[in-house]
Amino acid sequence: MAFHVTLLGPSGCEFQYESCSEEENNLGRNIPKKKNLEREAESSSLDPSCFLATIWPSSLRYDTLNLPRSFVRSNGLETRCGGEIVLMNEKGKSWTLALKQKLSGSTYIRRGWRRFCSANVLKTGGVYTFKLIHSGRTPVLRLFFTESESESEERNF
Repeated sequence: MAFHVTLLGPSGCEFQYESCSEEENNLGRNIPKKKNLEREAESSSLDPSCFLATIWPSSLRYDTLNLPRSFVRSNGLETRCGGEIVLMNEKGKSWTLALKQKLSGSTYIRRGWRRFCSANVLKTGGVYTFKLIHSGRTPVLRLFFTESESESEERNF
């Protein structure tokens, strides 16, 4: 039997989580906790064009980012799988990645996610906001830092 479970935070936004099928057996390991649930609530509105992405070690290892189903459905991205998607940082630099769909129906970004994270100094365990700014033939997602994320990034340099 297969089950699809959607974890929602206090703000009603979907959590990104590691799947048992994608990870080695995680029994006995500490599960990362949200560092600041208030920040999540502030940075995520009910805007269907936005979602929060957590940078998991597995997403870097497998060079993929799973997209929340509610985000994919509300923006019609399930019909564009097999195509490309553009990720843009705050400064306007863009990366073209593959948009794929698993047999289970989940949609993910592939081929370049690790490179995008490295170039933009996105850290494992970090939670980042993405907004769909163009939904044409090739969708464009833009990375947005909240004020507290920007301050944290500046201190690291």
